[in-house]
Amino acid sequence: SFKRFCDWTTRYLFVELVADAIRGDSGEKLSTGMKVFSALAGGTLSALVTVPIDVMVATIQDAGKSGKQVSVLQTLRQQFASGGFMD
Repeated sequence: SFKRFCDWTTRYLFVELVADAIRGDSGEKLSTGMKVFSALAGGTLSALVTVPIDVMVATIQDAGKSGKQVSVLQTLRQQFASGGFMD
């Protein structure tokens, strides 16, 4: 549920930030193409930001399946010690 919250919150935030950057100070309405671009760019930025959460959830679920109890803090430490979240 926290993961889903982060996914949707960052997606809406980045879409609006990209749209505001395109719009600038003019306050004009965006064309359909620019709205699509804003949505794609915002979704991409959101995905990049939430990758560490996705990796952490998968790691904790795998540990739970093998009978180990791990905390979020343990998982973060382990991921950063082994080279980060993008490996």
